[in-house]
Amino acid sequence: MHTPDRSRPGIGTLPRVYDEESLNLSLELIVGFATLGRQMNEALVGVPGSELLDNRAITLLSNLELEGPMRPGEVAQMVELTTGGVTKLVSRLESAGLVKRSHGDYADDLRAVKITITEQGSDLIRRYAYELVLRISEARLTIERMHLLAQDF
Repeated sequence: MHTPDRSRPGIGTLPRVYDEESLNLSLELIVGFATLGRQMNEALVGVPGSELLDNRAITLLSNLELEGPMRPGEVAQMVELTTGGVTKLVSRLESAGLVKRSHGDYADDLRAVKITITEQGSDLIRRYAYELVLRISEARLTIERMHLLAQDF
């Protein structure tokens, strides 16, 4: 294992908040997440219709696919947008046929809006996920390794 020279000018010494093992694990996570980020971007290129997807759209569609319908407030928290930003995001995805909004579907609030993924949205996010799995496999960055890194951290 490489031991960095902490005496180099401009680097200084690191605070002793973490032990060396934790610091190395953090570095592994950085490398793993950077690799995953590159693979996510490359996977988008291989998916027809992916020009509609940005990080927030991917997050929303993935969560709708996994968890089912959501209220706009839940979406706002998940993708860190204001309610106005959520409206724009959902409108864009709805115009593309990837999600749909419905009103009055909650017994506790008949005015509430429910956002659901459409079949077209499900197909698109699943094609993207498939391409991503291929890229991760090519990079030898296994899901198991990412889980282990995250659990150890």
